[in-house]
Amino acid sequence: MPMSPRLLRPRASGAFDPRSIAGLVAWYDMADASTLFQNSDGTTAAVAADDPVGHVRDKSPNARHMTQPTNNARPLLNLSAQNGRSALRFDGTNDFLVNANNFLTGSPVSIAMVAQREANSSVSSVASAGRGGASAPEVTFEATLRNAFLSPNNDVRVSSGNARRNGGASLDAGTSPTTFMIVTGGGATNQNSVNAADGVLLGSLRDAAGNASAFLLNGRIGEVILYSRFLSLSERQALERYLSVKWGIGLTP
Repeated sequence: MPMSPRLLRPRASGAFDPRSIAGLVAWYDMADASTLFQNSDGTTAAVAADDPVGHVRDKSPNARHMTQPTNNARPLLNLSAQNGRSALRFDGTNDFLVNANNFLTGSPVSIAMVAQREANSSVSSVASAGRGGASAPEVTFEATLRNAFLSPNNDVRVSSGNARRNGGASLDAGTSPTTFMIVTGGGATNQNSVNAADGVLLGSLRDAAGNASAFLLNGRIGEVILYSRFLSLSERQALERYLSVKWGIGLTP
């Protein structure tokens, strides 16, 4: 008797892959040890606790890697930071990662991320592009990614998306760190005024003069996924399920 062809097919794993959603421009997964390196040229693996991380490999097909050539400005590898998975620890003083090419200019942006800020820390940026500061008006594009900020009054502003945290409804960190997840449906349709040379940052925002020293993150980044289009509700929900299971974050807003 011939074998049914259905029996020859591998069983579906059911695992979600962010690359299955169209428009992926960059994906930084700090829980994937194969993407983390101590030096900015990506040749020495970061594997031990508190190893400096000067290169994070982009898991999208676009090779938009994040780097930091200055050793004392590199975040440190924090093993088992959340749900048994590693994250990068940014010191809030001078740590940040950068891709010199502003690959997000000129298109809508949707962002999914998992991060943690230290208790009672000041304004912190998780991801940004363009310039800010009191003396320079924020462009539309920058304002969208600043929805991923943790503000002084301890909220997270998200346009067309969701903010979730583990353990409760409030995003107020209080006296202990808060791990949160943000998934946006997208925003910012007019980004042509962004200076492409400023690049994209993790852990900081450029000030009005273009220096990567404003709103430095005092906390951890676990994962950042960027898309150059508006995401549908079903796509946002798929990303939420993926991040919540992976990082152990409840879906109660």
